[in-house]
Amino acid sequence: MLLSAKQINHNLNEALSAVMDKYKVLHDAPIENKSTELDKHLRETRKTASIKKAGVGTSRIFYNINEPDTINLDGKHTAVKTGMKLAYLGSLDHDKVEAGIKQNRNEADPKFKDFHILQKTSDGYKTNEDGVLLPTLDHDKSHHLIQVLHAEPLSAKNKLEDHTKTKEFPNGISGADVEKHVYNNEGNISNHPFIKQIDALKKTHKIGDIHSENIGIFTHPITGKKYPVITDYGM
Repeated sequence: MLLSAKQINHNLNEALSAVMDKYKVLHDAPIENKSTELDKHLRETRKTASIKKAGVGTSRIFYNINEPDTINLDGKHTAVKTGMKLAYLGSLDHDKVEAGIKQNRNEADPKFKDFHILQKTSDGYKTNEDGVLLPTLDHDKSHHLIQVLHAEPLSAKNKLEDHTKTKEFPNGISGADVEKHVYNNEGNISNHPFIKQIDALKKTHKIGDIHSENIGIFTHPITGKKYPVITDYGM
């Protein structure tokens, strides 16, 4: 029996709550201690844990969620890989968790919709070929946690150059090229489609921290097409 789009999106909205229910510490521990207690719990249950730590930033920790979720994408019931960003007491904070929550709240703001690789619609999501941002799929009430789409980080085997080749740029563009353009207006890459969207994004919204460590490759779950995207734009 096929689920309706409404049911699918309801299931997605409950996915983050299910993770929180499984890891009781996310509900019960003081907010400043949640990340420490969760890490301790995951070490003790590493063989059966449904989430896995995948990266640590100045104010947020990223976890991959092992079980895929389902969304209505382009009219099709589609499984998607997701992850969770957890705000913690980081180097940008004093005695309270604030910076990570602000970053989560900012990334969950609908104002970024026009730049999302998958755009929210009344009955699901639609593909935005020009999108350069990963959308937030769900969040808890305080924005201490947000659930996002998964993108593979750049690496020696997953180079930005390999996913940005065009007729005008047959060798693609690198993360260093992006940084030189964004911060110093250097290089002749302003006509590249990815750069055009980044420039349009910066004209519309105040965001910073655009560099290679915050760029990943999103694989479309239906077509398999790979898109370069900005994975961290909360600052």
